[in-house]
Amino acid sequence: GEKTTNEYILLSENIETIEGYFLLDHTYDNLFINFIEEKFSGIVPDLIYKKNGVIYKEPLLRKEKNILSSRSFSIAEFSNIEDIMIEYTIADYVFSKKTNIEKAVVYPDLFSEKIFRNGEILITHEKETFFDTTLIYILNSNIKDSQSIIYPFYIGPNSVPFNKPLRFSINLMNDKNINHLVLSSYNNSKKSWAPLETQRDGNKTLSSKIK
Repeated sequence: GEKTTNEYILLSENIETIEGYFLLDHTYDNLFINFIEEKFSGIVPDLIYKKNGVIYKEPLLRKEKNILSSRSFSIAEFSNIEDIMIEYTIADYVFSKKTNIEKAVVYPDLFSEKIFRNGEILITHEKETFFDTTLIYILNSNIKDSQSIIYPFYIGPNSVPFNKPLRFSINLMNDKNINHLVLSSYNNSKKSWAPLETQRDGNKTLSSKIK
């Protein structure tokens, strides 16, 4: 039979702002830049980014009611992309939202350590952690929670199996005592934190692993 296409209709046109967050959908060979709207806007924004000094502007695709997605990017292409933002045209003004995605290409046969957030986060990639060349990245999280003493972050990739755990460390550049602090993973469905097995190195560094 013929493939059907979902169409979404906005019943109220009184839109003053757009709330939402960025998320990457990462498979072995490709990445998609997604923007998740907290409330359905009915508007298709443009994705704007810079690559090799050139600014590009491309419309997003509404793949679900509240999820807008880019075209696919190869790992090599995405690693050269910076200044990522989306832009909505609402009535007679433009609303834009920018994201900061820190990223690094890793190779299955090489050990590597990557520093993110100006030294706050260190991710250690052992040999054969992944089965193929892939991308690890840090993305600011949209978690609205006051329990974390640092800004919550998301470690990618998703949808790519781990052959070995990925170790990450947090360097707390302050005077807090870390003896009673633990690294935790946020459960979106339960809206709560689950503590991870945490190692302490000296007075400032917490480490754990994700699989």
